[in-house]
Amino acid sequence: MIDHENKVFELVSEKLRETYEDIYITQRTSENIPLQFPCVYIIQKGTSVNTMFSTFDQRENVAIENYQFEVFSNLNIGREKQTKEIVSHINDVMDSLGYYRSFNESISNSDSSISRRIVRFTKNNSI
Repeated sequence: MIDHENKVFELVSEKLRETYEDIYITQRTSENIPLQFPCVYIIQKGTSVNTMFSTFDQRENVAIENYQFEVFSNLNIGREKQTKEIVSHINDVMDSLGYYRSFNESISNSDSSISRRIVRFTKNNSI
């Protein structure tokens, strides 16, 4: 099975910690507001086999991988700017891995003192 989730998590985490030492990064999402900021949820949204590239015995050669990143900031001034900067770092890593961004949008929160941005990436990955 083609699955790059751990590698994506490792590379994105390394890149973000170069700039944000105390950033909270997890592979789990929560319905609740994060307790630590800035915060990034890295979620693999699913993989599927691209059957066009399967072998005659149905071996997987290419899979479509989808990732979603949820970025949170609670700065008093510049929280939207911080979420955009974090997304820019994530974009650099995902771009270097050949993923393309399919969604990037600021999302409203029940708590207006927190900025939240969601960005999604996808790629046809091979073995």
